[in-house]
Amino acid sequence: MPDRWQVELFLRHFKQAWLPACITVDRDKNNQALADLGWTPYQRRDFVLALTVEDYSEGPLDDHRDPRQQVWIFGAKAGGREVYIKLALKEDSRVFRAKCLSFHAAEQGLVHPFAGPGGGGCGDAGR
Repeated sequence: MPDRWQVELFLRHFKQAWLPACITVDRDKNNQALADLGWTPYQRRDFVLALTVEDYSEGPLDDHRDPRQQVWIFGAKAGGREVYIKLALKEDSRVFRAKCLSFHAAEQGLVHPFAGPGGGGCGDAGR
């Protein structure tokens, strides 16, 4: 498990790389999550950009689909449900691009090792 500062550094780099655009993976599960929440992709962007170290769950992990990148798992509450969020930074022509690989309802509870006591690390949307 990384130290807290390493998660903070990843989030800082990811958020800087997101703008002006992030690569999002177009999967049925991800699209259904947006529909279930009644959200647009812009609302998803704002939600992801509001992630904190307390929302961290695990990583970095090797990406089984792309061995050139590692993935980081976060979870945060939206609409009363925990959302599973898998993020990566992909190097593209010496520039890093933010990738949101997964954004859907968590299929099982996520552990949040940096969450405060009783907090669980999952603030609700509207942070």
